[in-house]
Amino acid sequence: MTWLGDANQPKTRLTWEVTGPTGYTTCTASGDWSGTKDLSGSEEVTVLREGNNTYTLTCDNGSGLENATSTQTVVVKAVTPPPPVAISSFSATPSTIESGGSVRFGWATQNAVSCTGSWSGSNLPADQLASGWADFSPSTEPGEKTYTLNCKGRGGDEQSLNTTVTVTTAQTGGNDGGGSGDSIKVEGGGPLAWLLVPLAGLALLRRRRAGGLPQ
Repeated sequence: MTWLGDANQPKTRLTWEVTGPTGYTTCTASGDWSGTKDLSGSEEVTVLREGNNTYTLTCDNGSGLENATSTQTVVVKAVTPPPPVAISSFSATPSTIESGGSVRFGWATQNAVSCTGSWSGSNLPADQLASGWADFSPSTEPGEKTYTLNCKGRGGDEQSLNTTVTVTTAQTGGNDGGGSGDSIKVEGGGPLAWLLVPLAGLALLRRRRAGGLPQ
């Protein structure tokens, strides 16, 4: 019996039946299994090592002169496990935005067969598993938001990596308080109109020094 199994699932089933002259009373297992066995049966055994594993069944007819011996060898094929999945980087740029803004997620992985981004809930395209990017607009509610990239490897292993985005309240426009609020407007045209600008400014300065502008 030859079994080309997987070293990561090291079990096989042995089946036997004693035939020939009658009178056999006991059968004994040796080698890589042990114990007293019936004249016929089936048993699942654990393969102990990579390579050859020997299972011997010796049956005695009670006379001590004639034994029936059957030997079966199980060959286990060594299997190299696949390399583990790894996420070397996952980030959001920028990491802080105003409400209504957007970010770009970027990532790099090794040995991934599938990846899922929590921002979309769907698998990444196959051509972006090793590296890629995606633009995303978070919800407008201010606060810190966490996003996850989860990847699976060929061996069924998984790895996840998180990144955070901080959403701040959008700034509104208005007077920044840096000036007095006064303004000078010159209307009209003509080649001498530009001369009125410094004169108007001088008049405004004199009124301020004299005690302020009229109400």
